[in-house]
Amino acid sequence: MKNRKFGLRVIPKLGESFSSVILRSAALNGCDAMDIWRYTHIRGEDMLRTHLFYRLDYDFRLIDFDKLKDLLGISSEPLRNLSFFTVCSKFLNNPYQDYDKASLMIQSAIEKHKRKYCPLCFKDEKVFKLIWQVKSINSCEIHGCNLISHCLRCQSPIDYKSDNMRCKNSNCSKYLWDVIDYEDISNLSPNKSENFERWLFLINPNQQLTKDYKNLTMEKSLVLKLLYVAQNQENIYKRKNILGVGETITKSLVSFIRGKSEIKKANIQLLFDVLDFSSITIEEFANIEVPNSYIYSLLQIKKRRVKLPQSCLSQWCENSESSTFIFKDERVEQGRPKIRYPYFYICPNCFLRYSYHPITERWTEIDNRIELLMTVRKLAEGGMTRLQISRELKIDFYKTSELLGYLAYYQLLTEPIAKSFIANSVPCDLLILFEMLECDHRSYHGKKYKQAKELFSWDLKTFSYYYAHKIVKLSFVNKASQLKKPLKKNRNILNETVECIARLSDENMKLSLSKVAAATRRSARAYKAYHEIKEIVRMAKDKQFTEKLISEEKELHKKFQDFMKIHDADKRILKSEVYAYLNKNRDYVLQKYPELINYMSKCINKFHEQLNERKDNGKIALIKHGITDIIANQTRLSVTAVAKYLGIKNIHSNGYKHIKQMIVQEIDNFILLRRKKEATSIECSSDN
Repeated sequence: MKNRKFGLRVIPKLGESFSSVILRSAALNGCDAMDIWRYTHIRGEDMLRTHLFYRLDYDFRLIDFDKLKDLLGISSEPLRNLSFFTVCSKFLNNPYQDYDKASLMIQSAIEKHKRKYCPLCFKDEKVFKLIWQVKSINSCEIHGCNLISHCLRCQSPIDYKSDNMRCKNSNCSKYLWDVIDYEDISNLSPNKSENFERWLFLINPNQQLTKDYKNLTMEKSLVLKLLYVAQNQENIYKRKNILGVGETITKSLVSFIRGKSEIKKANIQLLFDVLDFSSITIEEFANIEVPNSYIYSLLQIKKRRVKLPQSCLSQWCENSESSTFIFKDERVEQGRPKIRYPYFYICPNCFLRYSYHPITERWTEIDNRIELLMTVRKLAEGGMTRLQISRELKIDFYKTSELLGYLAYYQLLTEPIAKSFIANSVPCDLLILFEMLECDHRSYHGKKYKQAKELFSWDLKTFSYYYAHKIVKLSFVNKASQLKKPLKKNRNILNETVECIARLSDENMKLSLSKVAAATRRSARAYKAYHEIKEIVRMAKDKQFTEKLISEEKELHKKFQDFMKIHDADKRILKSEVYAYLNKNRDYVLQKYPELINYMSKCINKFHEQLNERKDNGKIALIKHGITDIIANQTRLSVTAVAKYLGIKNIHSNGYKHIKQMIVQEIDNFILLRRKKEATSIECSSDN
C-alpha cells in the first residue's frame, strides 16, 4: 500500500461481486486482500477481521471509495454497483441515512460464512458473482448445476476470503478454477428460476421498483404499490380486499404510509410474497402505476365520531340520572366473538365501563358486571362460599373476592353476610398506600393483591373491600398504565429478540434498541413498552462494550510490545511516539485503560533505567581509559584533565554534575588501587 496506486489494474466483469474485485486486485499486485481493506477502511479497527470479509459486499460504510478509486483506478460508482448497495437503493431513498435497516435487510438474505460458486462459470471467468451469495439461489442459471462451497479436489470448505482464489488446504493449494471434471455435466441444462430473475433485477443498478408518489418516500411508495397489487389493482383502497398479506401486517403498512407508525416497513420477503400471490414478474410489478384514486382513498383518514354518554344503568348508582362520565380514549375488546369498542366511559360513582355497541349502537355496559354482580350476590346470600361461587360461575377466585368486596362496600349484601367482607377499620392514608402499588386499573386483581399482601400483610377480603373505595378506584382510573403484556403471550417476541441479539453480536455490529428493533422488523417505540426486552438489550450492550474493551486492550498491549521490540535500544522513548504507534490519544487510553497506562509506564521506566545504566558503563570505561592515558603522559591527574579528555570544557557546571561525580569516584578508585599496589610492592621488597 506504500505506492497508493496499483500498477496492474483489473476490469470488473458482468455480475462480479465487490469482494471478488478486491481479491483479484490483491492477487494481481502481489498483496493480501486484507491490506487493501485496511488501507481504505474508515470504521473501527475491530471490524478488520478475516471472518467479516463478507461485509464488503453489502456494508457500504466500511470503505473510503475515494481512496479505493485512486488505488484500483476504477471510479466509485461502478464499484458501489458491484455490491448489494444496489438492492438497498431500490427500497430506500438514502441507504446511508437508513444504514442499520439497509444492512440488516441484506444480511438476512445472503450467505455470509462461505463462498458459493459454480465451478464451470468460475473456470471460464475466474470471478465470484454477487448473485451466487443469495441464500435462496442454489443452482447456476447458465449450466444448471448446483452451486458448491468446497474445493473439488480435496473437498475443503471455501471461505469468503479465499486468498489468491486458491484452496486454503496447504496440501492442495490449487486455484479454484483449476478443476478436473465436474460430474454429470452432460445432463445439465440452463435453469433460470423466478427467484433468480427477481434478484437479477434487484442488483441491476439501472432498474427501479417504483417511483415516488405524492411526496412519499421511496419506501412508503413501495409499500403503497405492494398494497395496490395485493388488492388486485383496484382503484379504491379496501383493507378487506387485500389478499396474500396478513390483516395485522396490512394495518401496520397502512399506518406506516399515513405516518402514524413505523412498525412494519417494506422488505425483500414482503415483496416476494406479494409477487408470488399475485403471479406477476418483478418487471411487471415495476411497470405498474398506482392510480391517484387509490392513493387518496388510502391516505384519507376517517374521523372517528364520538357519541356523548347517556346515564349509568346500575340500580345502586347515584349517577343513574346524570351523564357525567370519565372518557377513556382506549380500545377494548370484550365477549366471544370479541367485540371491539374504540373508546369507553367510566362512571365516576360505581366505576362500571360503558360504550356504544359497534353493531347495534346501543348504550351498554361493556363488561357485563351488573349481571355478574347480581348473580354473585344471589349465590352469596344462598350460603355459598367464595370458592363455591368461583366454581359455580367458572371465574377466578381473586375476581370473586373483588366482586364480593365491591358488593359489601356499596351495601348490596344483607347484613349477616356483609359483615364477613367488611374491614373492621379503614386506614386514613388508604390512598397513599394504594399509590405504592405498581399497577393500574387494567392490572390483574391477583397481582394487585399479592403486592399489597407483601407490603401491608392484608388478607384477600380486607384488600378487596379497600379496593372498592371510590378514592382508590378513581386513583387507579387516572393512573397512567404500567401494565406490560404478559410474558407468556409475547414469548415468541422475547425469543426472537434474544436470537437477534446473538446474531448481531456474532456479526460484531454495535447493539442498540433501534438496531434490534429494525432487525426484528419492529419499531423502537414499540419495544420501549417491553421492560424485559429493554433490560436484555441493555445487558447485551454492556457485555459487548466490555468485550470490545478487553479485545482492544489486548490489541493495544500487543502493539506496545511490538513497539518495544522495534525501538532503537540506544534512544529514549517518548510517550508521544508510543501513542502515535498505538494510533490512540493519550486521554482516551488513560480513561479507558488505566492499567495499560501503568504497565506502559513501568516498561518505559525500566527501559530508561537500563539505557542509563549502559550509558553510564560506557562513560565509566571512557573515564578509566582517560585516567590511564593521563598517567601514561605524566600529566597531573585531576577532574578537569579527565573532563578535557572526554571533550567537556566546563565540568563544574550543574549540567555535568552526574559525570563529575563519576570522574571523582573513578579517580578515587584509581588512587586507592595504586596505593594498594605500592603497599603490596613495599611489603614484597622488605620480605626479600
